[in-house]
Amino acid sequence: MAQRRASRWCRVGIGPGAVAVVAWTIVAAAWVAPARADTAATAGPATRVYGSTATFMTERQILDPNDPSSRLYQFPIYEYLTVGADNVGVPGLSLQVRGFGMIQPAHRFGEDVFTGDLLIGTLSYRAPRNLWALTAGRQLVTTVASGFVLMDGVWVKVRPGADMDLQAYGGWMPDAQFGYRKDRVAFGGRIAYDPWEKGRIGLSFAGEHDQGTISRATVALDYALRLVRGLEFAGWAAYDPRAGGFQETGNSFSYKPNRDWRVSLDYGYFNPAARLPATSIFRVFTAARHHKVGAEVAWRSPGMLGMDLFGRYFNYGGDGNGYQLGFKPTLRTKGKVVSTTGLEVGRVKSATNGYTEARIFTSVRPHRIFELTLDVDNFFYDDAVNGWEAWRRADPNGVTAYHYTGSGGYARSHVVGMTAGVDVCRGGRVQGDVAVTVNPDFTQRWSGLVKFQYAFSTYVK
Repeated sequence: MAQRRASRWCRVGIGPGAVAVVAWTIVAAAWVAPARADTAATAGPATRVYGSTATFMTERQILDPNDPSSRLYQFPIYEYLTVGADNVGVPGLSLQVRGFGMIQPAHRFGEDVFTGDLLIGTLSYRAPRNLWALTAGRQLVTTVASGFVLMDGVWVKVRPGADMDLQAYGGWMPDAQFGYRKDRVAFGGRIAYDPWEKGRIGLSFAGEHDQGTISRATVALDYALRLVRGLEFAGWAAYDPRAGGFQETGNSFSYKPNRDWRVSLDYGYFNPAARLPATSIFRVFTAARHHKVGAEVAWRSPGMLGMDLFGRYFNYGGDGNGYQLGFKPTLRTKGKVVSTTGLEVGRVKSATNGYTEARIFTSVRPHRIFELTLDVDNFFYDDAVNGWEAWRRADPNGVTAYHYTGSGGYARSHVVGMTAGVDVCRGGRVQGDVAVTVNPDFTQRWSGLVKFQYAFSTYVK
């Protein structure tokens, strides 16, 4: 195996107080890693150690919950950390930890001064030739029937041969900040025939147990067909054995005749409450099932031009119909100055209101370490929209009823965002963002962000 040289390490950065200390701990660990010297693997794959840290210092305006006619400022500071290693002592053995912390110094409204959570924390093993794999710890399970389930538990996958794929998982679903109840569990599995070059067909089950009962159960069928080059049909359908009845389906048909063109059609039937457990209060507010039919055409020239054109139709049954249309041409340049500039025109219509969107965006890198972006987005409403701020200014005592639409509201909204970023070293980047929003709730809302990111990846014996 060819030798791999450890990357040069970052020597400058920013970070607020104690949060920065945590970030620099990751950087320092990379600095003193044994892999700084050149190494050559002698037997089996080398161990890869990697990590990243991102510090976000933000400023934002919020409406005062006690008086929506006034605005307050919050200054939360976030720290996102990722640390991991592959082939740790044994080929195929890996670990990863990912989490965040937040400091909220002002206007907390019941929030803690400091909070955080472990997002991912796993120990994984993948056997030679991918015959089987196992992951233990806090993880996101994405089998078809489960959707996206965060759990503290074990997931296992086996490929016994004949293009068969077997999966199973089980564990506790955690609350924020490491809290969980013993009876709040998730479990499920999948069996599939998966010859990748031809397609696949799989059957999966997902269940959740909460408050002494089965709170969610889903049986799903997923499928794909790839018999013609550039042509693919894929989709899934779900059934609810607990409540009895068809739940959801999503299907797409795509064709890519060459590297420049791509055409796709899609159809879906969705139930907003289907992924929620029966014990969730949010089911009270999400009961509108709907159909969605759409098409998209994408074109990328060998040169600088590109284009996306899409449209979708929504049917909400007795609640009416809606549609979405969009057109987005782009221009890309390469060479000494790399840039992407585009225009997006969109139209969204529902049974109660609609808007037309006009957006201009650009990203330019005048130098290999420096990047600038500008994004101007405008929304023009069919019917003027009232906001809490405008309503309270007109009626400070709240004597009249609040109406979402009607006279005296705003007929449009604007969002303008600007970004400046510089690569201070290999793997290290400092970026500043500022945005101003004019909408029914804010006549002028400023928000800002200063972000420092650092990521490293190195190999050791």
